[in-house]
Amino acid sequence: MIEQESGFDSEKIHAAGWRQGSLLSTDVMAEKDCPCHKDDLVILVSQDCDILHRKLEAEPYIEVLLARSLEQQGREPDQCNYNGRNPRKFLFQMEEPYRYYEIAIAERYFLDRRLLVNNNPVGKLSKSCVTSIGRWLANRYIRSAFPDEFINRIKKACPKGNFAAYTRKHLKADNLTKDIVDFYISVQDAELAEDNVYDIVFYIVAEKESYEDAAKRDKLNRFSNDLESHLNKEGTGIDALCRVVSPREFTLHEINSSKRLDYYEDFSQ
Repeated sequence: MIEQESGFDSEKIHAAGWRQGSLLSTDVMAEKDCPCHKDDLVILVSQDCDILHRKLEAEPYIEVLLARSLEQQGREPDQCNYNGRNPRKFLFQMEEPYRYYEIAIAERYFLDRRLLVNNNPVGKLSKSCVTSIGRWLANRYIRSAFPDEFINRIKKACPKGNFAAYTRKHLKADNLTKDIVDFYISVQDAELAEDNVYDIVFYIVAEKESYEDAAKRDKLNRFSNDLESHLNKEGTGIDALCRVVSPREFTLHEINSSKRLDYYEDFSQ
């Protein structure tokens, strides 16, 4: 039996082709008093089963993200926000039409699911893009937290106490922002006394192609050496070894014994 309540019919949602990654008309944002341009995208990010659930009372809302067209705003893409590197901003590229878009987590909305009943999608993102956005959202809840004392020491080691600014400056200067997959840190998960040292291994996981390119690998190694020298400065209370590795070399044991670092935002407590 099809569930029908308050004009709701889940079969119509299914027949219209609504799925995770479907695009809604920007007109739907009017009820949220959220001005947006016709070139912006309203992305449905709810999971398919939640979109198509028969009972409205069980799933009354859909979750959407607003993606701003950088071309329309006259902004250049910030590659530091590419590939989910920043937990608060997500940069991606559309091929048809060829444009860059940026999502800010602050522009995340919940809309009445009944909107889908009598409307059709205006487009759809690629499967790979939808998967990346889903992982980016999930990582906000499962990303690593570090001991307060370790955070204080990392800040002490970096110029002006800002790790994000340090990485941005160096990676942009050497055009390496798209050559790194992730940062991982192997570190004691404890608040150490001031006279105890944090022994860490800092893994710089490079893209496979970048790692195999001698010139880029040389730049990555220079960055690694510079970072290591900062972390090992006298008085920081850190004994660091920095390594550039390829995804193939980065073992499951190393992943499980390390914490992923969102390196384009500063450490926070």
